[in-house]
Amino acid sequence: MVAANQYYVIQTSLSYSSTALTEARNWEVEHEDWVRDAERDGRLFLGGDFMEGREGGDYDGDAIGEEGEGGKRKAKDENEDEGSVSSTLVPDRMYVIRSPSLGEAEKFANTDPFNRNCVTTYRVAPWKVTRGRVGVEVRMGEGEFRIE
Repeated sequence: MVAANQYYVIQTSLSYSSTALTEARNWEVEHEDWVRDAERDGRLFLGGDFMEGREGGDYDGDAIGEEGEGGKRKAKDENEDEGSVSSTLVPDRMYVIRSPSLGEAEKFANTDPFNRNCVTTYRVAPWKVTRGRVGVEVRMGEGEFRIE
């Protein structure tokens, strides 16, 4: 578990290279392992896809291989004819991580297989938590939890 209470935002977007979509499919499993490991070791505080244009916040799919509107950018697939756009959509994402320094946060962001292999571009910025509330309710007998 990371002991630091400093938070950093990693904001990612699909690269506009002609091979980005194909590359995303190649690294998707390793990326999911990266996210799971960061969550397990306490480094990942929050993470997820931007949902711009999603009415009612009903998006519940994975980023790659899903179809939808808004919030997921269309990416041109290298195997398609010039001028056509892939039906596969890839969202912009954000992760809030715990890290002892900006330099360490940047090193960590670069270990994401999507970032490391230039599938996504990313930005790392310090995040100062000044407002908010988090509530957690756990009902052990029922095996349920709720986060407010």
